[in-house]
Amino acid sequence: MNNTFLNSAMLEILLHIGTSFELKKTVDDALLSYVQQLDLAGVILFEKIKDSFIFHSAKPKILKSDKEVVAILDTISTDLKYIEQSYFQKSLPFIVEKNERYYYLYALEEFGYLMLIRHTNPIDTIVQKALRPINQKFANSLIACQHVEKLRAQDNHLLQQSRLAQMGEMISMIAHQWRQPLGTISSTVINMQLKLMSGKFDLTSKEGVSACETFMQEKLENIDNYVQGLSTTIDDFRNF
Repeated sequence: MNNTFLNSAMLEILLHIGTSFELKKTVDDALLSYVQQLDLAGVILFEKIKDSFIFHSAKPKILKSDKEVVAILDTISTDLKYIEQSYFQKSLPFIVEKNERYYYLYALEEFGYLMLIRHTNPIDTIVQKALRPINQKFANSLIACQHVEKLRAQDNHLLQQSRLAQMGEMISMIAHQWRQPLGTISSTVINMQLKLMSGKFDLTSKEGVSACETFMQEKLENIDNYVQGLSTTIDDFRNF
């Protein structure tokens, strides 16, 4: 790769790094650019989560069907401390050659690791060196995305807590507004029951029946008014 093509390829990769503060888009854009500009068979990004990794790949079938890649990953996992001391601390990639396929593992600070996979022809040494600042920028972009996602999660948590607090206050206010009308409705019902049980209405005469109907109608209208007031309270809080 001559200098013109090298500079063009590195520039294209740089332009596709940090395109978003959303981790998935940042990963997808950058990995696809690595594959296209470096003529790779595949690229795998290892996101470190506590004591395990989440795998991102520009060609997912690599992880699913390639037993050789899985074997390489097992080897790297076993010798990771040695690789970090002998290669990553010196800003060098760890390179594995197997069956005319080349694997280049780069450290991306605390985010994780980046593996570039190339068929037949190895990546030029000058390209390997040119990738150092690009990978550094990629690592910084990934870490920034992680921080943004954490902040968003914290904001969402605080927002949820605020909403729950507001709901609690609203329920308390509704309970306060409803307590008196509900008590009045209960008293009205008891009054109606006592009137009927006391026998004060002579239901054998038209006058008694009429008086009972008038009494019941008045009380039912009172209850309906109280219920309408309760409904209005709900509407007021709903529109708040």
